[in-house]
Amino acid sequence: MGCELLCIVVATVSSLISARFANRVDNRTVGLCTGAVLTVLGAALILLNYWDFIAAHALLHETLRCLGVVCAVLAIFVVLLSPVRFLTRMPSFVFRKLLHMAAFTSVSVMILKASSWQAPALAAIIAAAAIYPLLVLCEKEAWYGRLFVQKRPGEIKSSLLQLFLTVAAIIALGWGALGKRYIPVAAILMWGLGDGAAALVGIPFGKHKITWRLADQKKSYEGTSAMLIVSFIVSFFTLFALSGYSLPICAVLSLLLSALASVAELITRAGMDTATVPGAIVLGFAILQMIFH
Repeated sequence: MGCELLCIVVATVSSLISARFANRVDNRTVGLCTGAVLTVLGAALILLNYWDFIAAHALLHETLRCLGVVCAVLAIFVVLLSPVRFLTRMPSFVFRKLLHMAAFTSVSVMILKASSWQAPALAAIIAAAAIYPLLVLCEKEAWYGRLFVQKRPGEIKSSLLQLFLTVAAIIALGWGALGKRYIPVAAILMWGLGDGAAALVGIPFGKHKITWRLADQKKSYEGTSAMLIVSFIVSFFTLFALSGYSLPICAVLSLLLSALASVAELITRAGMDTATVPGAIVLGFAILQMIFH
């Protein structure tokens, strides 16, 4: 009975929404929206129908729960940020970085809610496999370009693909191999929020370019300082809350790791910081963990 009621409610609401907006958009958009609704409805029915089987397999159940967490948190951020994008004169790069920071935050929440490293790692891989083809379909629509700000064609889909695959690797290394849940949480937040702060400060206020030979000379002292400060704060509070280290050790570790992350971000070119920054942080954690133990 529950499945039938769910079908009736979803079908009714979807019909009302489509009837209201169908005449205002082109046929392709209507088709995509209808397909999305039917896909969600079908997935919900499959889950309900096989829930006993899913519940009996702990890893499968936990993986689906992780996917639900990351999707729910992302959806909340999109709902909150989309009106800001369309109703204000917020600069495009600001909205872009806010979306990036929302994605990193949602992944961190997923890890904190998980009970084992395998489930969030699998969830990240599944998310990558699901989101990429969806964005391939949507990027041809006019609204896609207005909502998502891209430096080059296809950037959003490739960035999200790299994000989720890198997250899976970080979880496997930090939590799986090194045995510490706080390592992927700290690495992802330092990487995401620190990089976002570097752009939000460096683009409008970065007047003093860094001219070191190995540095990406588009980057500034102002942006790199923002990266250092924010990644230090994020690392300190994450370690203090999750690691069990004392305050002085948390401060020392955070200073060293934030400096390492800032240098990695500074010298990385061509958008490869998606891999180099979190990789450097996890490597730093591995070395420092041996020293402090």
